[in-house]
Amino acid sequence: MSNVVPFSNRRQALEHKQQQACVWLVKLDAGASEEELRDLSAWLGEDPEHPRILLEVAGMWDQVSVLAELSEIFPLGQYVKARPGKPGRRKLVAALAATLSVAMIGGGLAGKNLDSWRTLFGAGGNKPRRYETRVGEQSTVVLADSSEIILNTNTLVEVLYREAERRVSLLRGEAHFSVAKDSLRPFRVYAGANVVEATGTAFAVQRMQEGGMEVTVTEGAVNVSHNPGADVVEPASETPTREPVAAAQPMGPLSLSAGESARVSEQNVATEKRRMQPMEIEGRLAWRHGMLLFQGDTLEQAIKEVSRYTSIHIEMDDAVKDIQVVGYFRTGDIDPLLRTMEETFQVNVQRIDDDHIYLSYK
Repeated sequence: MSNVVPFSNRRQALEHKQQQACVWLVKLDAGASEEELRDLSAWLGEDPEHPRILLEVAGMWDQVSVLAELSEIFPLGQYVKARPGKPGRRKLVAALAATLSVAMIGGGLAGKNLDSWRTLFGAGGNKPRRYETRVGEQSTVVLADSSEIILNTNTLVEVLYREAERRVSLLRGEAHFSVAKDSLRPFRVYAGANVVEATGTAFAVQRMQEGGMEVTVTEGAVNVSHNPGADVVEPASETPTREPVAAAQPMGPLSLSAGESARVSEQNVATEKRRMQPMEIEGRLAWRHGMLLFQGDTLEQAIKEVSRYTSIHIEMDDAVKDIQVVGYFRTGDIDPLLRTMEETFQVNVQRIDDDHIYLSYK
């Protein structure tokens, strides 16, 4: 079978080669196998333009170091002119830089194409992609493999795809994950010292203010395990740091299937695991549709949940904390809830100032 692909003009052929180079660079960045390296060597030898285009794309992605690190096992040096007096990897880096300075002249891969390929294959070197919502916001992110993350209010996640793992760090807040099936690359959500792993399923993870997390599975199954050495990139630094973990005897891996929920402490001790009815799960995750559903929750519990979506500070007298609340309310809009308290339960809503409310019986 011929490997020749017909193209109507030279520009179209060049764009195809640039796309191939993008794919090869992503594979190298993710950690190419020996078989992939052999295939890449064959691709480089197919066309004298292939090495130049690969170098050009590496320069535009700022990924020359990826090629340099492979200089001892990767035969790219034969395609570039080495500078004298620079041994080993340093010689290849210098040669690459010289070649790139020429290759970049006259254009190359358009920025629009570069962005689309980076998005499709999850490129971006060793730096994770960061997605964040502010208080009261929700956002949906579609990842490179068609997995989807719905971020709830005040949430921060970092995504880093590699050959052997699809890694998401939930640094704060809550998110729902719909995971595309990939048996060779597990999808792992790191939340503090705990890890939730799936290959193809749907589940939500919330980091609790008091520590630990809550996991709710809506489809398929997940495993929850302990990872006290979890690397987490803090917002103020690009250097991985370690979150402190108190000494404790963690449980073994915890399996959860669709319809189950569990709260897990920072020391990976399950404090609560239970099966939920479909309507209860729908209510628990109604925030995905911009709503909050209360089904007999106490006013104290309802206000705690509502407070996640607003900067307004709400306090209450002990006498009203146990009032049961039933109904749908839009996230971030506390006025309907307060009106219900006033009209139905004779609760006095005292607006101390624009950012402070106190609830008590009339």
